[in-house]
Amino acid sequence: MTAQLSYHYTTDSTSSSRVIMAEDDGTDDVLEPLSPLLRHFKKLNITSIDTAMSEIVRLTSRYDRYDITTYIKRGEKKASKNKKLLQDTRMSKSEAIAIYLYTVDGLSTNDGSGLKFFEDLNSKLLLRKSEPLLPFGAYLVLFISGLSCLPPVTGVVVWRGVGKQLDTQHKYRKSDPSNDDTNEITWPAFTSTTRSIEVLDNFLRPEDPWHTQFM
Repeated sequence: MTAQLSYHYTTDSTSSSRVIMAEDDGTDDVLEPLSPLLRHFKKLNITSIDTAMSEIVRLTSRYDRYDITTYIKRGEKKASKNKKLLQDTRMSKSEAIAIYLYTVDGLSTNDGSGLKFFEDLNSKLLLRKSEPLLPFGAYLVLFISGLSCLPPVTGVVVWRGVGKQLDTQHKYRKSDPSNDDTNEITWPAFTSTTRSIEVLDNFLRPEDPWHTQFM
């Protein structure tokens, strides 16, 4: 059985913070309590990715400082090679490095769990609680602000598949009250997507009793 869900973010263009805010219809605010957390760390005006990642190392004790420094340096090199893109999008180097750090596979926890950095962050976002995210607050401000600098993509449908029944695990609202099959969930974590239905099938195994498709 397959459930199809929609997932959307919108950029608050009226705010100089450039922080992406989730659409809110009054029934399910995905960024609560994340919004107060982001506002708090924005007031601290932490603009350095080194400072943001140092806080994660200090407060979690789950990451090796040498590994963090290594990947930050790699991110700096990549950012330096794309100066025009940063200028055109008004993205800072630290924001660009924050996006890069989320995408690398080699950055993992050192506590034996083997969680990659993006997996660790997403697992805490899925809790919908501010306390587990406190070490990531400064990083999230840079990461989300960087994402909001990127030009929007319109007219394209992207997909993500999960071999679980997610509509029973997360809050949802009826996007069409007259249709029982149109439940809309606001997903609190970041996720990769694909334009190809064929690639989507790679995330869905035939033996899974439930398939959830994001579009």
